[in-house]
Amino acid sequence: MGTPVRGELENLPSREEAAAKWGLDPAKPTLLVFGGSQGARGLNTLVAEAAESLECQLLHVAGQLDFERVKGLVGGREGYHTLDFCDDMPSAYAVADGVICRSGASSMTELAYLALPSVLIPYPYAADDHQTANAKVFADAGAALMAQEKDLDGEKLAALARQLLPGAPEREALVTQTRILGEGSAVEEIVKVVVGETSAS
Repeated sequence: MGTPVRGELENLPSREEAAAKWGLDPAKPTLLVFGGSQGARGLNTLVAEAAESLECQLLHVAGQLDFERVKGLVGGREGYHTLDFCDDMPSAYAVADGVICRSGASSMTELAYLALPSVLIPYPYAADDHQTANAKVFADAGAALMAQEKDLDGEKLAALARQLLPGAPEREALVTQTRILGEGSAVEEIVKVVVGETSAS
């Protein structure tokens, strides 16, 4: 049946509108970065280090607890926009050519729904290591690149991230396979089940 996708992702703003919201250039390649509700510090550090050798813009949702530290790491780097919290994910996704993130089920469902290629870095302390299992599904299907945090440094992450950017030879296959995994929102199917059960009771 799949995981429901929030309705606001069904109609994203234009890339130009989204770029203007975040103070970015719509003509330049852009990566979206977010760490989820926990365990973002290691990911944030890796991205800040990788940014030094990436020729693209970054929209980095660093989290409220790590926001000031990340801003200090990246300084005033042009094209690097750091947020403590994002209350407009449709605009964040709309400006992104690729995503660097953890591999929670909801995030991955959204990536598949929007056919966004990604580098997945599982949260290393997740219960039963379920985020690695999630990421492996995408990686094995050729829909994402996966790496464990302990195996990465800034240069290694930058090399992976470049494969998500327009013009990279690997990007088209990643987008195609991500789209195949995206089955659309599961809301309608869930409603059918609930209505069916309700009718039968």
